[in-house]
Amino acid sequence: MKKQNLFSRIFLTLSAAALLASCTEIASPDSSASIAFNKSSLAITDALSNVTSAQLSVSLTGNSSDICFKSYDTDVVTVEKLSSNTVSVIAAGDGSTKISAYTEDNALIAYCTVTVTLGTIACGNLSDFAVTSTTVESASLTWTAPSSAGSVEVTATSTADDTDTVSQYFTASDNAGVLEGLSPSTEYSFTARAVNNPGSTKEYASDYTDAVTATTQADITAPASVTVTSTVTDHTIKLTWTEPSDSDYAGVNITPADGSQTYDGTALEAVEYEKGQKTITYSKVMASTEYVFTFATKDKYGNIQGDSNNADASLTVTVTTADDETSPDAVTDVYITVNDLNAEITYAVPDNEDARTVVVECNSIKVVENSIDLTSGSFTLSSGDNEVSVYVLDYDSNKSQVVTAVFQTSGGESPYVSTPVLDAMTGQYSFTVNSCSDGVSYQLIATNTSDASDKVYSDTFVGMVDSIKLTELKSDASYSVEIAGSSVINGVTILYKSTSLDIVEVTTPKTELWAIIQPWSKQRVVPFKTSEVEYANVIINASPDNFVYPYWIMHPASSDDSSKFYLEAADSEGNGSGLYLYFATTLIGTANYNSGNNSWGYTDSAHTYKSMYVSADIIGDNTNFAMFQLGTKTMDISGSYAQPSATAGYEDYCDWTNMNLVGAPDYNLYSNNYNVSMDSDIGTTNGDWAVSYKVIE
Repeated sequence: MKKQNLFSRIFLTLSAAALLASCTEIASPDSSASIAFNKSSLAITDALSNVTSAQLSVSLTGNSSDICFKSYDTDVVTVEKLSSNTVSVIAAGDGSTKISAYTEDNALIAYCTVTVTLGTIACGNLSDFAVTSTTVESASLTWTAPSSAGSVEVTATSTADDTDTVSQYFTASDNAGVLEGLSPSTEYSFTARAVNNPGSTKEYASDYTDAVTATTQADITAPASVTVTSTVTDHTIKLTWTEPSDSDYAGVNITPADGSQTYDGTALEAVEYEKGQKTITYSKVMASTEYVFTFATKDKYGNIQGDSNNADASLTVTVTTADDETSPDAVTDVYITVNDLNAEITYAVPDNEDARTVVVECNSIKVVENSIDLTSGSFTLSSGDNEVSVYVLDYDSNKSQVVTAVFQTSGGESPYVSTPVLDAMTGQYSFTVNSCSDGVSYQLIATNTSDASDKVYSDTFVGMVDSIKLTELKSDASYSVEIAGSSVINGVTILYKSTSLDIVEVTTPKTELWAIIQPWSKQRVVPFKTSEVEYANVIINASPDNFVYPYWIMHPASSDDSSKFYLEAADSEGNGSGLYLYFATTLIGTANYNSGNNSWGYTDSAHTYKSMYVSADIIGDNTNFAMFQLGTKTMDISGSYAQPSATAGYEDYCDWTNMNLVGAPDYNLYSNNYNVSMDSDIGTTNGDWAVSYKVIE
């Protein structure tokens, strides 16, 4: 039930510093100025709420300001100024409070204590109760009240929905009132009764009148229009509004004019906003364009501006967007792949919201025109010079900075590889390159056909060369090999690639491990590393299985000469150690270690030759003394040290030959029974210098 109290009166208020217990006179510094009530206290008994009253007067000397009055508890008493120095004190409810009289300049103030005691006062019944008229949300009422009644309570209940009930108090002696808060187009049953001291323990109410039926008028009027302000840029429109004061306002519908759209052709949508929503932003609108929006307010009863009852009530707002004079950013990461006279271009587009098109021109002819969401295209080149330009256009035809590259194409064959040659000793391939252009950097690219992430690149080369080697191909794998050239011109990367028909397929042999054997003793050359001890030198030992790394992996050197290689110590599973064989130019330590003695690390007398060692640091430091090649001298087949090809267990070994240093080609691998070094004085019948190797798969 909704209740409203119409006993509203105008009260003058004042902030007081303190409440005093009784009527008190406060003098200004001028002792001749004073203010005082005629009574220090006042008692109102057997009172009728909002009816019974008493008067007080105030004396004021030495001050010409107006006198103001205030109640400190309006639930007990209210005050009404009657004249310049008199006040009516009206009882409201049981209790005690203070009222004050003070000068308007706040210089003087006086207090009086008022005590109210309500009485239980009977009243008669109302007569002549009637509804004289209705509006959309109210009903005008009249009645005849008995002289003993202080208030009248009127209650209206919808005849269709008894939860729709409104109740309101009026001053009985007014004999008329307006009941607010009703619903439109609703039939109500109205009743009334006289009430004294309503809501208190002393309340007394008469009987209700007979019910009177009346219907409120229909609400066919939409709320007043909103007030709209706009903020526009070249591509945004922000509309903000203030809402009307209509109590039944429920929101606003915003409708763009027919044909309104963004710069990419998307229609602007109509929206329905609820009460409290006061702003909308349209993005991606066209620059330099007039847009029209209709604002139609609506109320909670379904009335809306523009309907049949409010046809001319809606608000039209017209705005014009600003000019767009800002160019989009240029494309980046431009790559042009050239294959004969065919070209493919890729690029990264800028993140400008209004960027629309990417244009590619070749020799001033438009060859590609892509929407901004595409990042590649194809076109045809001319034989000879080609000028390729790329730029971005926005929806207002503003043009970005132009990215330009000028380069030549032969109009003949694209670069390609051919004639793969396998180096049987290293398991690596070299290739012939064809149709390479002068001044262009090229590189061979080998892609593992079973693992596309396994790519091997050759050293770069410029123009035509005799052959190019790939040195890091995995063993027992298939690769597709192609050639790619590149040059960077004004930030544009030009890529020259062979056609798919010119890609060469190759398969590498399995991993090859070498066992290096001294022919005289038939012992193995190994790094001096066991599970217990480790030294830097390389030794000869009859039981290589006692050593961690009994084999060697041949790695091709970074040279065009495939006969040169490095030797990396490896275990019996073919796992590399990272330790490479090299010749020390100066003797390490004072002696070499001899594995023939029962005590590991026994120091034998120093040799007159310098020794072989293993190290992880020598590669990239002094590679010439870690790079080897097989020599041209072979063991005589006669004599006491004839190659043991017929000896059991050695039938599969290669021819016994010498191995010399690249950095000191006169030095050859030399071994006595226990130690390995390099020596320049060798003979073909000396079993200590020869070396043999065997492929271990």
